[in-house]
Amino acid sequence: MRHWLTYILLSVGICLQAHTWWVGFTDKAGTTGSLDNPSGYLSDRAIQRREKQHIPIDSTDLPVSERYLQAIQDAGCELLFTSRWNNGAVVCFSDMDIVPQLQQLYFVDTVQLTQNDPAPLHQKKKLPPLAPPTIGNSTKEQLQQIGLEQLHNAGFHGQGIRIAIVDNGFYKADQWQAFDKAREQIVFTRDFVSAEDDVYQTGTHGTMVFSTIAGYIADQYQGTATEAEYCLFRTEDDATESIREIDAQVAAFELADSLGADIITTSLGYGTRFDDPAMDITYRMLDGKTMRNSRAATIAARKGMTVCVSMGNEGNNDWHYMLSPADADSILTVGSVTRLGEHSTFSSYGPAADLRTKPDICALGSEAAIISATNGDITYANGTSFSTPIVAGMAACLWSALPELSNMQLIESIVRYASNASSPDDALGYGIPNAWNTYCHYRTGVEDLPLWERLTDIQRIYNLQGQTIDLSFEELPKGLYIIQSGKGCYKIMKP
Repeated sequence: MRHWLTYILLSVGICLQAHTWWVGFTDKAGTTGSLDNPSGYLSDRAIQRREKQHIPIDSTDLPVSERYLQAIQDAGCELLFTSRWNNGAVVCFSDMDIVPQLQQLYFVDTVQLTQNDPAPLHQKKKLPPLAPPTIGNSTKEQLQQIGLEQLHNAGFHGQGIRIAIVDNGFYKADQWQAFDKAREQIVFTRDFVSAEDDVYQTGTHGTMVFSTIAGYIADQYQGTATEAEYCLFRTEDDATESIREIDAQVAAFELADSLGADIITTSLGYGTRFDDPAMDITYRMLDGKTMRNSRAATIAARKGMTVCVSMGNEGNNDWHYMLSPADADSILTVGSVTRLGEHSTFSSYGPAADLRTKPDICALGSEAAIISATNGDITYANGTSFSTPIVAGMAACLWSALPELSNMQLIESIVRYASNASSPDDALGYGIPNAWNTYCHYRTGVEDLPLWERLTDIQRIYNLQGQTIDLSFEELPKGLYIIQSGKGCYKIMKP
């Protein structure tokens, strides 16, 4: 049987001179994967994440059918990459006669053009402008604003957490001094855009995003999670704007899952201003269920990962609202605030089309301290692109400090202790989180193991989301639980 990583790498290609298409399948008949042997397509780390959070392996984990892939290649398609979660493949071809051939295949339910070739040079990219240099304390303010400085002082910097960063490349992150420490912790890279497969050749935006998490210059600059591990994925093509980039983003989310990432953060969003206006989405499509990248972000959360997505910088534009996949469910969608904690005027507004509160939380995105990709120096920039990885790094530190939490418990705790939790709105969501307050809540006022000896009439065991757990005490993994007994309900930590 193929090793899981071999399967992933063999299913990725680059097509330079043809139209790009999404081909969706009806089922997975003919998949080489087995629910009984997930090691064929998931790493040990990915399997352990599921086991720790009691998440079963299901059909969405299975690779797409190799039989179907072979059939569409025989029809003249060149395979780029697949999506097991959306059950389909991204392919390229120029001969339009192939379209009706694909539509006639019994297992094909969708054939969608995702990028025209040749694609025009896109002049309206979402990259935020750099703010004027500001006299300040570099990263100190953005750490203090979210209560992270205290957690750092307690020794938690994201140890043991793997973060996947999905962006437009990480230009010169393999050279600048600020990334010397981080380079030793980069465990995987993948370029879904270029045949060269070198994420360090282009993409200044991704470098700046990466720096807010991993950048480190002694006594000058401190990223939010400098002890974490990192996977770097390039999915955004700066020369174009198309749905192909959305499908590349999905492929990166799935690879992050297979690699055992704990956290995914992406500061890429899609909505309007595609090269082909016919591909633009509408507000009604921002329901978390329509766009493939939004569905994938939700599925990633269902697989036990904490997913952080930028709200977008559309607050001053006619569009006004968030971008996809910020509308996904069960994730942390992040907006931007100023140093005073006020809504940044550029930060996009919610709610989602189905009226769910968006953003979920906010962090500093106005004049955030970043490392410049052009010279490696400390500078400042604006955008939810930076508030989002700041939050992702904060989440990594909290999870490192509270490893017993599931991803949804972690998200719930972050939201619960945010500044606007009692009155969420469409600008700030639940407000600015406080990592230290969240940590202190879980490390104080919790009964330890000896209380079990006094609860002789245990009636039910729940997780922190109120779901019943049908396990005995001996079978429970370490973590926090709610215990119902004749004496009442108790929060118990099993070490």
